[in-house]
Amino acid sequence: MLAAILTFYANVGFPIRKLPGLCYSNQGSSPRNRSGSGIVAQVDEFGVKHDSGLFIRAVKVMGGMKKATTEAKVELYKSYGWSELDIISAFRKFPHVLAGSDQNIRITMSFLINEVRYKPIDITLRPALLSGSLEKGIEAQE
Repeated sequence: MLAAILTFYANVGFPIRKLPGLCYSNQGSSPRNRSGSGIVAQVDEFGVKHDSGLFIRAVKVMGGMKKATTEAKVELYKSYGWSELDIISAFRKFPHVLAGSDQNIRITMSFLINEVRYKPIDITLRPALLSGSLEKGIEAQE
């Protein structure tokens, strides 16, 4: 199994010098839902470079959902005023921006916009805001 994972990432251009690190991280899983080349092509569309530290995360996020699901999430973010370039920029910084369920994305975006008073563009600059329990974190700071 490990050999197949390492071969997959080597074949898509992940730097050979970084392959041993996959053995010591939980990032070394292979995509299961679609062909590896299709997933990498989609990651390429989002502009994540193969030698980026986020490349494996981006492949895992894209590999965990169908292309139609990815497109639906893009449309969901557009409904909050994000452009395609905003979404691509957010994904490059934090690939998990597309990993959440539609419901969690809506809840978190609504909270950040209505309660915290962020503008949607502010969230695109710091997409990691979309992870974790924001309400608990913000309430703890008060």
